[in-house]
Amino acid sequence: MRTPIRVHVVAGGFPPGQHAGHDIDYARMRILTALQANENVHTTVSGDFTDCHKWIRDAHLLICYVAGPFADEYQTGVIRDWLGDGGRWLALHGSSGGKAERIGREDGRRRWVKTDYHEALGGFFLTHPPIQEMNVSVADRNHPLTYNLPNSFPVQDEPYMVEVMHPDTQVLLTTEDITSPPHVDEIYGGDSALRFRGPWETEAYEQLLKNAIDWGTGVNG
Repeated sequence: MRTPIRVHVVAGGFPPGQHAGHDIDYARMRILTALQANENVHTTVSGDFTDCHKWIRDAHLLICYVAGPFADEYQTGVIRDWLGDGGRWLALHGSSGGKAERIGREDGRRRWVKTDYHEALGGFFLTHPPIQEMNVSVADRNHPLTYNLPNSFPVQDEPYMVEVMHPDTQVLLTTEDITSPPHVDEIYGGDSALRFRGPWETEAYEQLLKNAIDWGTGVNG
C-alpha cells in the first residue's frame, strides 16, 4: 500500500463562517475535485488557520483560498518550520491579505498591515481594481506550474495587486492590461465578487490548478 499524500486546504472568509462576498463554497468544491484526480491524496479542510499545527505537520501541500483569514504570529511560525522541512504552499485568491488599519483618510480607505505572515508567504496584498478582462502572458513555459499553457491567454478576473517581497521570486504570469489606482501610492508609498467564477471557467486556470497540485504533491518533481 502506498503512503498517502496529505494535503490540507484552508478555504474560508471572515468573520468565521461567512463568505466575505466571495463564492468560497464553489472554490472549495473545485479544489477538492481537482485533488481527487489522484486517488492517493488524502485531504483535510478548515475555514482558517486555527490549529494549523495539527493539520499540516505531516502534510505535503497546503492550499489556501481565503477572503480574510490569515495566520497569526504563532501559526506563521508553524508554517515557516513546515516549509523549512519541505512543505509546499499554494496560496490562491486573498491569501496575501490580512488585517487593515484606519489611517484617517476622508474617503475611509484603510491600509493593510504587513506582518510576518506576508514575509513567510512572500507577497503582500495592496488592492484590486474592479473585475475586468485582461490578457495574461506566460513568462516561463518551462516551469512545472506553467506546463501545457499557451504563450498567453485571456481571463476575466479581479486583478490583484501584490507586492513581491523577496527579490529572488520567480514571476511566472504577467499582464500589462491594468494600471495601479492612485490611492495605492498614496497609502503605501512607492512599494506599493460575490458568485463570480470567471477564471474557474477557463481551460488555462484549470491547467494552472492541476499543475500546482501536481507540483505540490510531488507528481512532477
